[in-house]
Amino acid sequence: MDHIIFNFPHVGGKSTDVNRQVRYNQELLVSFFQRAIPSLAPGGSIVVTLFEGEPYTLWNIRDLARHSGLQVERSFRFQASAYPGYHHARTLGVVRNRDGEVGGGWKGEDRAARSYVFVKKDVEGRSSSIQRGTKRSRKQDDDSSDGE
Repeated sequence: MDHIIFNFPHVGGKSTDVNRQVRYNQELLVSFFQRAIPSLAPGGSIVVTLFEGEPYTLWNIRDLARHSGLQVERSFRFQASAYPGYHHARTLGVVRNRDGEVGGGWKGEDRAARSYVFVKKDVEGRSSSIQRGTKRSRKQDDDSSDGE
């Protein structure tokens, strides 16, 4: 495969134990990387999208990928509009109000998220057809960065 995309991985569950949730989600990502890498075509990439902020930053996705034999080529802000028909599905399921009507929950497509493009460590200087960006400072980073 040229590109393998995993948007918003999460093991689910209602646990309030943040450390346990972080560990389970890290295990999910490591297993995903280990199984996805052999399916990559030469020069292929793996794209994983996570919401910004905690607890997702606690997962340390860059380190997990590095220990799996990958490196970050770049990252960019997730654009739900790039996926026609996309709408976020909550891990915990549909949110219902007190009357049992659907609605009332936040919309994931409106929440800040970042896509990380990973390539095998032995691949250098290749260009990608996913999305090409330029390196920007953190303050200017709306779309793309390979320096985060």
